[in-house]
Amino acid sequence: MTHDKRKAATRQRMAETGENYTTARRAVLEENAQRQAAREGAAQNHSDAVDALAEGFSEDKPEQPDNVVTGGEALEEQQQNPDLKDNSGTRP
Repeated sequence: MTHDKRKAATRQRMAETGENYTTARRAVLEENAQRQAAREGAAQNHSDAVDALAEGFSEDKPEQPDNVVTGGEALEEQQQNPDLKDNSGTRP
């Protein structure tokens, strides 16, 4: 909150409550601090939720079924048996 906004909020509170300037200013500053803390808490809660979600996506790859041939295995198999057709889409 800028100085001018804080000053206007203090004067508005003075008019509404009949408090002197110092008392109204302290109350405005306290309300502003509480709002700031609530915003920071909400941001932290959001950050915690994102972190928890990210933990669900671990970097460990799931195990592959036995019938899946990886690229390295396919290359070895092709080198051992040159009659196998190359389906990789690349030219020799």
